[in-house]
Amino acid sequence: MPQLLGSLYITPILVDLMEQYPELQIEIILNDAIIDLPREGIHVAVRVGEIADSNHFIAHQIGNHRMTLCASPQYLANKGEPSTIDELKDHCLIAYAQSGKVIPWYFYDIKQKQIVYLPSSRLVMNDLQTMMPAVLRGFGIAHLPNWLIKNHIQQGLLVEILPKYQSINYPISVVWPKTHSLPVKTRVVIDAIRQYLPNHLELL
Repeated sequence: MPQLLGSLYITPILVDLMEQYPELQIEIILNDAIIDLPREGIHVAVRVGEIADSNHFIAHQIGNHRMTLCASPQYLANKGEPSTIDELKDHCLIAYAQSGKVIPWYFYDIKQKQIVYLPSSRLVMNDLQTMMPAVLRGFGIAHLPNWLIKNHIQQGLLVEILPKYQSINYPISVVWPKTHSLPVKTRVVIDAIRQYLPNHLELL
């Protein structure tokens, strides 16, 4: 399962499940890379993004991953709020990087034309959750998963910026290898994730 989504939301679901079934044993692997499930002997996975057709596994979509531009009320009071994507260049941005490469921000405008924006920033991080203290303290604008910041927005600690520019939605799916007979222990894990994870993925 993805590291951040897995640690925040999926692991607690599985721990609760193990309390319900004392003989159930689970090994949790947090990894953002795409892993060959049958080759690695993995029974269940949660993936973010489009899943290519496969003869080897089944995928059931349970939610959506949407990114949201946000900043603190303190930052907006001091620096003002951008009204267009182009105005972001005049603001302090907090960028996310993987393997030393800054990840672009993707949007759709009101005409559904895709916009790709590469943020330039003095502050670059490779962990989305680590960005939160900087955003909350008013350092700048960040592009973060909706499920990570929705409570902060509801509490007024963060403000969504440029909502007219829609983020690309990525499906979140629970995936398991095809088999003639799915073990009961695997089925209860799949059912628990399908039942409880969508509650954490509701969009604003």
